Amino acid sequence: MRVDTAAAIAVAALTTVRENPNAFLAVMPSDHVVRDEARFVESVQRAAKVAATGKLVLFGIKPTEPHTGYRYIRRGVELAGLDNSAFVIDAFFEKPDAATARRYFAEGGYYWNSGIFVFHARAFLDELTGLEPRILMVARWRGPKRISDS
Repeated sequence: MRVDTAAAIAVAALTTVRENPNAFLAVMPSDHVVRDEARFVESVQRAAKVAATGKLVLFGIKPTEPHTGYRYIRRGVELAGLDNSAFVIDAFFEKPDAATARRYFAEGGYYWNSGIFVFHARAFLDELTGLEPRILMVARWRGPKRISDS
């Protein structure tokens, strides 16, 4: 079993829930360039509103060109009541070849997977419990003290 980013996020979520059971997390890679900080903060705040409904939010970036260096997500149906700003993810795709990237770009509805997430810490732990309980088990036993999610 690989224990990588999901386990690190689980440790953060467990620690956060212990401190504040109602906390949200914003999880992001360290290598993004944010040119418009105010807009990014607004996006995170909007994502937190969606996350408050129990959803795990992933930021998609609208492609500016076909690109083979990014993973893609395909937009699904709109989430009701969110003013066309949040959608179900229909599918995830690994980095495409050039022809596939051109098709994604031409068809629309495909976004670059930013790796930026916003979610309620408890919602993430609940999903992990159902989908990858072994990762959660490993996360609980990392470090000098056992981490409890209660």
